[in-house]
Amino acid sequence: MSLRIQTLLVGLVWASTFSTVFAQAGSENPDSTLPGWLQNPTYKVRNLSTDDGLPNNTFLTGLQASDGYLWFGGYGGLVRFDGVHFDVFNESTEPLMDNDGVYALHEDSKSRLWIGTQGGGCLVYDGGSFQNLISDSTWDKVNFYAITGDNQDGLWFATERGILYYYAGQITTFPALDFFASINLSETRLTVDAKDNLWIGTNGNGLFRYDGTVLHTFSDSVIPDPRIYALLTTEEGTVWATSQNEIHAFNTQGALIETIAEEEGQPTIMRGIRVGESGDLWLGGLDGVSRRYRGQWRRVVNQKGKYLHQVSNMFFDHQGSLWATTFNTGIWQIAPSKFINYPFLSTVPSGDVMTVMPFQDSVLFGAEKGLWRLDAEGVHHLEDTQEYMIKFLFQDAQDQLLLGTYDGLYLYQEGAVREIGPELGLGDGRIRDMLIRDGETWIGTRSGLYVWDGDSVRIPDFLQPLAKTFVLSIMEDATGNVWISANSQGLFRWDGQRLEQFTYADGLGSEVIFRMIQDKSGAIWMGTSDGLTRYLNGEFTNLGLEHGFPEEIVFQPTLDAEDRLWLIGQFHVWGADIDKFNQVADGKSLSLSGLTILNRTDGLLSGETSGVAQVAWDDHHHLYVGTPLGVSILDVNQTFEQPTPQVLLDRVVCELETHYGSSVDLPPGNRRMDIYYTAIDYLGAQALRFRYRL
Repeated sequence: MSLRIQTLLVGLVWASTFSTVFAQAGSENPDSTLPGWLQNPTYKVRNLSTDDGLPNNTFLTGLQASDGYLWFGGYGGLVRFDGVHFDVFNESTEPLMDNDGVYALHEDSKSRLWIGTQGGGCLVYDGGSFQNLISDSTWDKVNFYAITGDNQDGLWFATERGILYYYAGQITTFPALDFFASINLSETRLTVDAKDNLWIGTNGNGLFRYDGTVLHTFSDSVIPDPRIYALLTTEEGTVWATSQNEIHAFNTQGALIETIAEEEGQPTIMRGIRVGESGDLWLGGLDGVSRRYRGQWRRVVNQKGKYLHQVSNMFFDHQGSLWATTFNTGIWQIAPSKFINYPFLSTVPSGDVMTVMPFQDSVLFGAEKGLWRLDAEGVHHLEDTQEYMIKFLFQDAQDQLLLGTYDGLYLYQEGAVREIGPELGLGDGRIRDMLIRDGETWIGTRSGLYVWDGDSVRIPDFLQPLAKTFVLSIMEDATGNVWISANSQGLFRWDGQRLEQFTYADGLGSEVIFRMIQDKSGAIWMGTSDGLTRYLNGEFTNLGLEHGFPEEIVFQPTLDAEDRLWLIGQFHVWGADIDKFNQVADGKSLSLSGLTILNRTDGLLSGETSGVAQVAWDDHHHLYVGTPLGVSILDVNQTFEQPTPQVLLDRVVCELETHYGSSVDLPPGNRRMDIYYTAIDYLGAQALRFRYRL
């Protein structure tokens, strides 16, 4: 009895590991009411090379098939990628492949993959096996340089012997195209427009349009450069063509719509062209990958300020990532990020960003190497603050900007720093937190809690028990109580009459409480070294890993305008409607549902936060999170949900023979069988975890 393997009962769970670098290249859907720094999203840039399992670092073409797999072709053969694993098909594994060169790829309406090879004709991958559907001796051993499909399920090919057309198993050549048999088509590009016109771009002989009867040429006045490096037909019907220094747009009648040339930052030798969702142009060429939006070009740059370069081709996948093949550096993925990132690429490294505060028409960041400002012009280092390790930023009752540092308290005014800590007598001066209450400023330090009335500092009698105490944070609740967290001493509450201490014995899950916040119901939420603690109606309730948290430590809880509670951990930012947290805290639910969990996979800069740092909100519902490499900004109103990837049968290995395809038939008598499955995901494939049953 034979065995058919077609489906698997496999489910997916999520973990969280992904390595990225970051780039900024303009806005996807900019809102003109937003400040400039929020109109500049971040892209995650990942490079795949021989170090990751590729057979070669030179690739000429690529696409995403309808089943989700990515296919790449180059001088190392044909490569299939599922987000984690590479499968390599070449002359050593496939008898029909005469050598390892692959020039072109195309998927037809029947989900068959057509493969233009170097000296081996055109092959077809269908149902897990390779076939040669063009077996005519005239074509089976020639170079196939380019492939494109028309609107009638036919295929056009550019070969070393000219242009040919394939339909319903028959090959046709056209006298009007005989000219192409006499020229070199090795770098030819093909595309078909909405009217079924065939466009042919050559390297040295110009651009052509064939309407089925007449071959139309374009004069030098339209396209001065005869070297055409890329062609693209958009969904709107526009045909784009690139030359060395110009980009041209045509309609289906061949009329020129637009020419883009000699713009600042415009790339050269553009072998890849794509149009993004918002109509922006993406170009890949000798200078790397650049994006044009509203007439401005921005080049994609990685975290160390280096550009990818020598792009051979590009395409978008179904998740919005742009993939670029290159001539010598492998394959690059430029993926959308949930965060807008500002890594500090200045000659002065910032160190950990420990505090963030919107200030006037900008956002200020306090870091190990001073104060930084983010405004419409970008990130600026305020050099006169470089020697200060700024732990806390604070605006007092007089709207003065105070810098809480590890070396005292300073007033920053009109570009000048004035030390005011010693004259106030702030102990060792290492500032942790500040609070305005009744016109006075409460200052928490590593050596106690002080009250400053604007002229002098004192430790009131009621705070004497906290003298020499390492204060972590201070918060005033809606009824006027002041809550003070002390390192390893739990929590204190001053109600105006009495200073009361809470410890493990009172129900605290941890005596290390980093930061606190109060919600509209009056509940106080505390980020601790062992999860999240809620104080409500005199009782403490503790939430943590067992309730669905991605990690143990919660450095800071914070609320957005929609009553969603967000938690900042060491490696994650996560949140949900506060009602979800209350349901768990009240014992009505065993774990959190509807939880959004974000980390490096989603674009968090450096993959971690700055720990016990001060986050901030602006008026546009953006959360600012400090990291060791700069600042990550999260729009909490964006869409976070992503569909669960479909599980696919990848291959079956039986008696040392590998069978590919979504359905595999095995003969009787087999003793050993290995089933491999996968799930297609390119934004966080390393985070996928499988559960299965047989």
